[in-house]
Amino acid sequence: MLAPFTKNSKQVLYIQIADTIMEYIKKENLIVGDKLPSERVLSDSLKTSRNSVREALRFLETQGIITVHTGIGSFIACDYSDRSVSLQFTQLNYQETLEIKTALEILLTGKLIDVITEEQLAKLDSFIEAMDCSGTAGTIFHETDLQFHKYLYELSPNSTLKNMITDILITLDKYWSQFGGLPDGNQSIQYHRDIVRGLRQKNIDMISKSYHDMLQYDIKLFTKHIKNNSL
Repeated sequence: MLAPFTKNSKQVLYIQIADTIMEYIKKENLIVGDKLPSERVLSDSLKTSRNSVREALRFLETQGIITVHTGIGSFIACDYSDRSVSLQFTQLNYQETLEIKTALEILLTGKLIDVITEEQLAKLDSFIEAMDCSGTAGTIFHETDLQFHKYLYELSPNSTLKNMITDILITLDKYWSQFGGLPDGNQSIQYHRDIVRGLRQKNIDMISKSYHDMLQYDIKLFTKHIKNNSL
């Protein structure tokens, strides 16, 4: 049976419970169709509230790992091999946060497209040159990448929008630091170039495509990173 666990203040409680249940499923070698202990038994074993257990079971159900039948119980619904709920949850949160940042940056650049000066564009070019030099030398250029984006934010006349994206940047960095490092991907340099090119040509479609391509690239990079650093 499950044993009480040590709560981690940095992680949502029901995710900790879900992970503990996943470990139980693996340890007991449960297969599709097998029934989990009841909410009451899980709650008593884990020394936590039934509401928290119910939330954990609901989350496992949304992930397709179990099915919950009211009044009957919870049953294994899929092959759970090598699945980590906490990693899935972190990946999902990171992706959703990144999607918000992308949408806000596209909005911001759309407001700048008709007012940005050649001098300001040249400044953005200088950040890209610095990233390119670091990439060629094989060193991480994350700080220069941040400077590129923060400079764009500073050009925005909308202080609320600027502050929102700045806060999101801090949040995204925290996700990386949880897994021992910061991003290192040379491919992102081209996306930055295309953003500046789109600003020069006043082409919002080019800018939007560059941001969405960078979004997909960053998601893949983060997914690979957290898997490599969680082994």
